Amino acid sequence: MFRLAANQKRHPLQFGREVVATVLGAPELSDWKLCMPKAIPGGPTVPQLEEEMANNFKAVFKEFEPKLDDD
Repeated sequence: MFRLAANQKRHPLQFGREVVATVLGAPELSDWKLCMPKAIPGGPTVPQLEEEMANNFKAVFKEFEPKLDDD
């Protein structure tokens, strides 16, 4: 542990994301800020877009949601 604490070099927090983006051939996706939804004038707001994205995600993975049975 001492060696790790004494190491002055910092590990990049987005290292995994950068590797995956490079492997997928889309290095522009390594910056998470560029992946966030953008508000379009006259369109839905960013919170509305994020809520829609969350609801779509929930719908896709609903069949894998753990359920507690009372049986």
